[in-house]
Amino acid sequence: MNTRRWVALFGALGALLVAAACTSSPANGTSSVSEPAAYVTAIRWYVDTEIGTPATPAPGALVLYVAPADGKAISVQAQASVVVDLADMKDRVVVRFADGRDDALNLDVENQPVKDKGVLLLVGPVATGSSPIDVKVGVYRDANDVSSFVMKIVAKGDTFEVTSVTQVGQS
Repeated sequence: MNTRRWVALFGALGALLVAAACTSSPANGTSSVSEPAAYVTAIRWYVDTEIGTPATPAPGALVLYVAPADGKAISVQAQASVVVDLADMKDRVVVRFADGRDDALNLDVENQPVKDKGVLLLVGPVATGSSPIDVKVGVYRDANDVSSFVMKIVAKGDTFEVTSVTQVGQS
């Protein structure tokens, strides 16, 4: 191959790489929210809201089960990413993943409480993409204590934040 062809080939590859880099981010410069980021953000929101911020923690670590509300399993990769991202909260929360709601419940006990005196977060489908996104989260303690929320998650650089939460159901 002569020099001109090599230059043309590298020039074309360079142009493709630049085009790919320019189109990998959403328009308007916003960041995107991945499935693991949505789970981590929902868990942090729940822990900080319900058991206190790091400055005012509750005694002992909370056992928090996370399961998909739609029955589609959370990927092993997403689970691993969530565990890594929550390592700084290991004294406050123990996260366990369940394939479905019933896997986290004591089905043979009156009112079907969550196993290990824990709480179950049922997370709705995560429509990954440009920030902000809405995620539905159910909080289940037992059959008589269930709440549903819709939270808006916004990407701010490399971090994610819940900017609003609306309660949409309670029993």
